[in-house]
Amino acid sequence: MASINRTGTQSGTEVSAGSNTSLIVLAETNQLKASGGRLCKIITFATGTPVATIDCYDHSSTNTNKVFSRVISAAGVTIDDLSLPMQDGIRVVTTTSVTVTWS
Repeated sequence: MASINRTGTQSGTEVSAGSNTSLIVLAETNQLKASGGRLCKIITFATGTPVATIDCYDHSSTNTNKVFSRVISAAGVTIDDLSLPMQDGIRVVTTTSVTVTWS
């Protein structure tokens, strides 16, 4: 199942945490963007069993150029406020539910 995406409709210069939000609910790979942008925030919902992982790549089509990785072994919510510039694209590979804010 592909991610569920929401796009903001603000005009002017972006000063928020990102204009797009994607909810990924299955263990899967999602290509959120195939060009430059910004990986803003990741909110991970983990049960603790099994261990959850999330990897983010700055690439438009493959799992190369990893820029962020997290392994979560306890139940709970993890919030990562990143604001990472991405040159080639935003690709997210996860084994748990995650919300990604990006632009």
